Amino acid sequence: MENTKMENATSSLKCYTCTAQSSNDRCMTPTACSAADKYCMTIVGALEIGSPGAVRLSKLCMPECTETNTHGISTSCCQSDFCNSNGAAGERLSNVMLLAGIVGPLARLFL
Repeated sequence: MENTKMENATSSLKCYTCTAQSSNDRCMTPTACSAADKYCMTIVGALEIGSPGAVRLSKLCMPECTETNTHGISTSCCQSDFCNSNGAAGERLSNVMLLAGIVGPLARLFL
């Protein structure tokens, strides 16, 4: 099935794609984006504060993209073929995991 996705267009942007995966290793499906898609987007979100490693990672092709980092959800954007292999989103993934590991135990002290 991966070959089918790559045969769509030879000149379009190519990104790694996945939906709600627990690690970057599971998020490496090569995909030829549509002609309208100009960005590879990576979204990293913490599932539950206090559960280290409880994050979900999604990667997709998008026509527009805005980088954000709020409320435990981080979005990064790039514009070259397979640029979302890890990069800034990979760093943010580890930062989200670290933050969840620190904030969770502290929150329990006050609840």
